[in-house]
Order: sequence, then structure tokens, then C-alpha cells
Amino acid sequence: MGVDFIIGDVTTLQADAVVNVINYELKDGGLVNYAIHRAAGPELKEYSGTIGACPVGGAKLTPGFNLPANYIIHTVAPLWRDGNEQEEKWLAACYLRSLELAAKYHCRKIAIPVICNGISDFPFGKALQIAYDTCQYCLTEKQMALDILLVLYVWDLRYNAESERAAAMFNIVAEYVNTNHQLEEEKIEMLRLAEGAKPYLPEKAEYPREIMMPDGATLTVFPQGANVRYSLRYVRPKEKELPDKNEFVPEDPFTKKLLRYIDAKNMTAPMVYSEAGYDRKLFSKIQSDPEYHPRKYTVVRFALALKLNEEETEDLLNAAGFALSRSMITDILIKYCITNDMRSVEEVNNILESWGLETI
Repeated sequence: MGVDFIIGDVTTLQADAVVNVINYELKDGGLVNYAIHRAAGPELKEYSGTIGACPVGGAKLTPGFNLPANYIIHTVAPLWRDGNEQEEKWLAACYLRSLELAAKYHCRKIAIPVICNGISDFPFGKALQIAYDTCQYCLTEKQMALDILLVLYVWDLRYNAESERAAAMFNIVAEYVNTNHQLEEEKIEMLRLAEGAKPYLPEKAEYPREIMMPDGATLTVFPQGANVRYSLRYVRPKEKELPDKNEFVPEDPFTKKLLRYIDAKNMTAPMVYSEAGYDRKLFSKIQSDPEYHPRKYTVVRFALALKLNEEETEDLLNAAGFALSRSMITDILIKYCITNDMRSVEEVNNILESWGLETI
């Protein structure tokens, strides 16, 4: 049992079941859906017309027909709006219900493409993170006896003379992610809520209507134009009092810590900001502002330029109020590069690109 990352095509994989992303009418699900229908043959379309609509956050099962897989599990993802409408919970529900259905039909190996493009339009990085966290949750918290292939479609991956080396590197890094990933309690709680979220059929909502979430908040479903596409708007419960942000002010501010590391490494400012991929203007701004607050991955770029080890990198990040998380795939990939002395920004970005993730 476990999760393996692969770059591949779900229509050619030997598995008990593969997952397909569709709209609620079991059609028009984007590139993956098109590929699955083309490979499975016309019988899939005919059969799909007999099983009724599939709700958002739900899943339905059909035979695999001409695919190597025995079954196809179809799921409907919510539309991505701005991240503030509980899209992540409903996307997690898609994976949860798909894996529950696979277990119900005694599947042992299931291939799941990252649900992100097509009609759902989720940012790839968020979609990959939700997919992996949910798979790990099902294996560890729900004790599902499944071998899961999480299929990454990296459309611009160029196969050339270096393809074998690139594939070997991808497998090594994937193993590192599996070994170092840690599912945090906050994400476990989100997945528990997703598990209890009630799937809904958009076609039943001609007017705005409300769905009660397991945490007591209200989710409002809004029609979206002539095509009856629906947005999820989350009405949050009354917010708890937040702690004063001044409680989290680090002992040494980022600017002071950065300049201290430059001296300790016997480097000059131009050497550092050039290696980090920045210009003198930005560095002058940092240098002249003792309270300058950078972006997280700006700090990482400076840490790479300074050739800081893992402990030193965390120290510099902490000075800006950040840390590399063991629950975030992007951060784990960055840790891999630092641990394995891959210290150029270009090398790190190449690794991130091979996973379809945004560069730093």
C-alpha cells in the first residue's frame, strides 16, 4: 500500500481502476476525459447515459471497456474561483469518494490523474497538494488497502537525450517526498470536513441555495450564466479572536540576518543578489529597510545564493517569519535540493518544473 508519483497516461496503465474527471452530466471533462473516452471506445458513452448524473464532490463507476483497467471512476470537481469558496474541500471530496468507491469494488491498484485542468481549472500546485494529502489521508486515517498511482501530466516536459536521467531523478525525488511528507493536523481536519460534505447536483439549483457544511458554516451555490455553471461561496462562521501579530516578531529581523550571513560566507552583496537572480535595486531596498518583509521564496533564493545548509536556511526563513513545511510538496522539493547540494536557482526551478509546479 502507498502512493507512487508517475508521469504518464492513465489510459495505458495496468490498474484495477482509473479516475476520470467529468461535469455533472458525465461528459465534457477536458483532456483526460477525452482521452479516456477515445481509448475506452463508444461503449463508455452509451453506458454513461444509463447511470444518471454525478454530483459535484461525488463519484460513479463504470466498466473500463477497452482500457487496460477494469473500471473507470468518474468524479465531478468544483470550479476554481479564487480559493475563498471552499473549492479545496470539494476537490478533496472527489478523491475521497473515488477511493471509497475503489475500495468498495475490491480494487487494489488505482490510477488518479491530478484533477486541475479542463472544466475545474484548479491551479496545478494546489491540485497536486490536495491529491497527495487526500491519498495519504485515506491510507493512514481510513486504513484503505490501496496502491495509488498519482499521475502527473506535465504537458511541456521535453523528452530528449537526457530523458532517462530526468526520469531517474524524478523517481528519486518522488521517493524523497514520500519519505519526508507529513500530514499536518490542520489538513487532516479539512479532509474530515470534506469527507462529511454533502455532494450536490448543480442542475437542481435554478436559484441561489444554501448547503450546510459539517463545521456549521453555510455554503451558498450560485448559478453561473446560461450554461448553468455553479460557483461555491462560503459564508464563514464567526471568526475567533486572532493573536496579535507582534507576538511573532522574530528575534533578529530578516535584513540583519541576511547581511550577517553575507559576511559569514565571505561574499559580497553583488555576488549574492546576482546568484539569487535579483538586481541591485531590490537589494538596496532590503539593505535600507531594517523591517523589510520579503516573500517566502525570495528568502529561499537568497539562501541558495549563499549556499546555506538546511539548518541555516531555516534560520534565515525564521527571521522573516517563514519555515519550509513538511506538508507542502514544493517545500519538500526545495529541501531535497538543499540537502543534495543543488544550490542554483535554475537547478531548483528545473526540479519544480518537472513536477508541474510554479518556480520560485
